[in-house]
Amino acid sequence: MAKTTTAQQTESYGTVVWFDAAKGFGFIAPVDRRSIPVFVEFSNIELPGYRTLVAGQAVTFVRSFGRNGVEATRVRPVTPG
Repeated sequence: MAKTTTAQQTESYGTVVWFDAAKGFGFIAPVDRRSIPVFVEFSNIELPGYRTLVAGQAVTFVRSFGRNGVEATRVRPVTPG
């Protein structure tokens, strides 16, 4: 369920496991279930205004290598419809 967005980056789908808005980070569980949850920081959420996520929310994201290993970037909520 992943689609290629560039030659080296793949957009994945996942569900927010938890997100602490006060601390600005949390984890996303990829839908492929073969991968471990991926770290997400508020600065990588692509939303206008206050950037936060809610547990159980469906999102798309790109896996990237950050300071602490693999993290989710270009995180976008999936809108119903």
